Amino acid sequence: MIRTGSIRLRHKNLFRKLSPSTSHLHHINEFHSTSKREILPIIGLALAAVTVRYSYRAVVRMEEEWDEYERELRDFKSSSPPSKSSPSSAATFQGLMGVDLGTTNLRVAYQNLSRPESRPNVIENRDGSRSTPAFLRHGGNDSSVGNMARDKRYELPGDVSNPRDLLSRNGDDAMDVTHDVLRPILRDALDKTTGTRVGDNGDDAVLFGLVSGLPVRPAFTFAGGDAVPSPQFVTAVNRLCEPALPVFVPEAVAVRIAARRFGLTTTAAAAKGSSEMDVVIDVGGTTTSFSIVNDEEVIYRRSISFGGESVRDALVSMLSRGFFSGGNRADGMATQRLHDAAEGAIKELTTKTRSEISVPFLSVDEKMQPRHLERGVSREVLRQEVNSVVKETQLGLEGCEDVPSAMAALFMKGMEESGVNPFTPTLGNVIVVGGGIRSHILREGVKEGITRICGDHFVRDKLIIVEGEMCEELTVMGAVLYANEE
Repeated sequence: MIRTGSIRLRHKNLFRKLSPSTSHLHHINEFHSTSKREILPIIGLALAAVTVRYSYRAVVRMEEEWDEYERELRDFKSSSPPSKSSPSSAATFQGLMGVDLGTTNLRVAYQNLSRPESRPNVIENRDGSRSTPAFLRHGGNDSSVGNMARDKRYELPGDVSNPRDLLSRNGDDAMDVTHDVLRPILRDALDKTTGTRVGDNGDDAVLFGLVSGLPVRPAFTFAGGDAVPSPQFVTAVNRLCEPALPVFVPEAVAVRIAARRFGLTTTAAAAKGSSEMDVVIDVGGTTTSFSIVNDEEVIYRRSISFGGESVRDALVSMLSRGFFSGGNRADGMATQRLHDAAEGAIKELTTKTRSEISVPFLSVDEKMQPRHLERGVSREVLRQEVNSVVKETQLGLEGCEDVPSAMAALFMKGMEESGVNPFTPTLGNVIVVGGGIRSHILREGVKEGITRICGDHFVRDKLIIVEGEMCEELTVMGAVLYANEE
């Protein structure tokens, strides 16, 4: 029997005898293969060094070319003719942004100038709301603006500030508070409308500008009692903008422009330069103002400390009297919860005649057991409570027995002091706006008050009470329209 292994061995030995050089080459091949494996790491390091060197040279060259491009761009801008680079030219700007800093809320509107058919649109904030509470909670690095600050205004009253309140009193920190409220809200609005984030480099970074900021021209509203806004407000705004860039427009002028542009007025004289006057009644959060506007000038303005929050404060007072007795008083947190509950009830009463208020664990009794507030409030009961506050305070007027008589007194006082006859043909419309007008009590109070003075025919033909979201947003949209005419 032949063994396969023996045959293979014999063939192998025979091959070695016939080809001795082959065995020699075999040893040489083994020597060279071992040497190649040892040199591979050295080759890899050399290739890496070459790659790093040429990559570094490429990066340096790119930086040099970018610096050269920026120098050429600056030289081009400085040598370009200034025919269309004036801040007053709308063609220079990417868009227009209206900013309405109200007594309790701030609203922002934007118009894209690259789309001629576009109209101003109110910008939602990060929470999806079309307005942001204009409050600042002081806390150093933990300062907050908006809802977080507003929700602590009664719990921590010494830590929360409102810019409009400080500006009206010429407070020492009015400028800083105004700036600190405006900056984060406008920075987010620019980010949302233009897709570009600016102003993250510090409190002095410019947001609006043709060189260092975004090419968006801002238009800020102000109360309009004076011909110009307060110096503190202007200083706060200028910290956000390049020089000579912002536009300032009286609130009543902005309302009139927007009302006529959007076809809310009944008069046919809607063109700029019209000789007709309009009355603007703005029922805000803490104040109600009466203004007479002729063309783009406020020729008269008077305000009283009464608005939408006055209704809420009256409800909180009524709830507190019924819940706390003797020497018991609501602490800061309980007061905040009462105001929150009252605000929700008033919103409900705009569409219903009754609201049920429930605030659990509001306080404790003498045995340290929890007490819960459960109470129903009707619109009529709340109306009587507000009327009693008006009668007691008189709001700086005379003969005020209720809300309608207060509005009638304000209207009559304005007409007398301005010397304008409400029945003159040159008086166009009476436009009523403001967030406070959402309250059924105040809305009906304004209408009834003017009816007492001027009659049903006047109210039917000339009184315009703006409804829905437009009652609060007409001012900020008018600011954009005003800037577009500049």
